[in-house]
Amino acid sequence: MKLLLDIGNTTVTWAVASDAGMGPVGWFDHGHGEQAIDDLVGSAWSALDSIATVIAVNVAGDRIATMIDDYVAGRWQRTPRYIQVSMHAFGVTNGYRHSADLGVDRWVAMIAAYNRQKAAVCVVDCGTAITLDVIDATGQHRGGLILPGLAMLYDALQANTKDIGALDVVMPAGLLGDGTQACVAGGAAYLAAAAVDRLVADIQKDMPVPVSVIMTGGNATKLAEIMNTEVKLAPGLILEGLMLFSEESD
Repeated sequence: MKLLLDIGNTTVTWAVASDAGMGPVGWFDHGHGEQAIDDLVGSAWSALDSIATVIAVNVAGDRIATMIDDYVAGRWQRTPRYIQVSMHAFGVTNGYRHSADLGVDRWVAMIAAYNRQKAAVCVVDCGTAITLDVIDATGQHRGGLILPGLAMLYDALQANTKDIGALDVVMPAGLLGDGTQACVAGGAAYLAAAAVDRLVADIQKDMPVPVSVIMTGGNATKLAEIMNTEVKLAPGLILEGLMLFSEESD
């Protein structure tokens, strides 16, 4: 069995893969390495006794990666393989002027999306930041955009307004909120959703063929529900990309 790990800025998303395909997607908050790894994974990995390969993307820095490395070495006597950004992979060509500057999570998500569609596609990853990348029908990455994610928008409001106080945001039941928490949650979500809607509309105008939109990340469902754009949700998109890399090394 293979353990696939997407180590993001705040969470680790994971799944186990075998010859039969990829299993259910799980996740846990990594707390930026402030907690012991055994406490973080809890019972999630307790039944994983025969892991032969661990393959990962990491954008969270060395501290959490070292913790996971130590856990994997102690538990399964394996060393994780961390994917690096390249100029070309699995039919996709990196569109950055300096290819290594592209986030590896975006790179692997694009590879997964293009290999799903084999056609022009826009990938929107709704995590700590919201990233948007476009791949044309030939597999050429046309470039992307980075927007603040919902948590960043909440933090900006809290830091720059006097009376909002601590936020434990919950989306309003309807369009409008009936309290500060709901107003902040709804306002941030609609701001992000409207931005993505507008960007996708402009991208469609700029492209000679229709562009599918695939959304992933922890806030993808929340935003998709209030967007005008038709989207496909893919919560394990980066893990799908890791599957491709793992099959390459078999």
